[in-house]
Amino acid sequence: MPFARRQSETIEDVIAVMDGIIEAAILHPNRLGYFASLYRAVTVVVKERCDAADLFDDNDRMRRLDIVFANRYFDAFFAEHDGGSCTGAWKAAFDNAPDRRMLILQHLLLGVNAHIALDLGIAAATIAREYDGLTQSLEDDFTRLNHLLGSMVDMVQQDIGELSPLIKYADRLTWRVDEAFVSFSINIARNKAWAFARSLVELPAADWNQAITARDAKVERFGRHVIGGRTVPFAPLVWIVNLRESKDVRRVVTTLSSETSQAMVRQRLAVSPAPRNPGVPTG
Repeated sequence: MPFARRQSETIEDVIAVMDGIIEAAILHPNRLGYFASLYRAVTVVVKERCDAADLFDDNDRMRRLDIVFANRYFDAFFAEHDGGSCTGAWKAAFDNAPDRRMLILQHLLLGVNAHIALDLGIAAATIAREYDGLTQSLEDDFTRLNHLLGSMVDMVQQDIGELSPLIKYADRLTWRVDEAFVSFSINIARNKAWAFARSLVELPAADWNQAITARDAKVERFGRHVIGGRTVPFAPLVWIVNLRESKDVRRVVTTLSSETSQAMVRQRLAVSPAPRNPGVPTG
């Protein structure tokens, strides 16, 4: 399928590119549409909070960070689409997309792992180079964005009962599959992202590729062997939950990207972070 847009220069562009990916995932059923649907809802929240100037210290800088961050995802997605090469972290997500044995949540977390654990640190370091460095203000805004990103899977878990009837009962079992996934992936990714950004900023630009390659290898291993692994401690519960989970990819993408689902995720995320302190200058 031809895509009208593959890169973004504005947050509106980011949303438009995601709409194209989601549309393609519905027309030609592809589990990569799961992450795109969730990420779109988060992007709309970032846009709305920048427009309202009620969360971030510097809204122009946050818009720029959102664009640089999203374009790394788009670079990987379209490289894979065109038969090219992408980072190993994203390749782990793409390679697992056809696997019907994995839960919807696992497919989502593979995308979250690649995008937060690798891409977010690179995007933050890039913005630091463009602006005033890794200032406290940038770190504060980075933390607020990270909070949104870290909350999105937990939010969507509340909305997929229709698609995965047994997932809502997981908490009642001692295995607690959802907490295991979230702690294994999102928490590790978000804790490492700022440290990775700092390490990049301290390096000469000529050394970035080597550092990114090393980081990418670690993120890829985590995605393949922990999130997408077959021998993790909670694998039996994954198997049980998967018995009742929808395998209709078109239905899952359509549900996650529906106006109702997107609105519910955005509504929860919009009130999730504490607003910034009044009086802080905005971009």
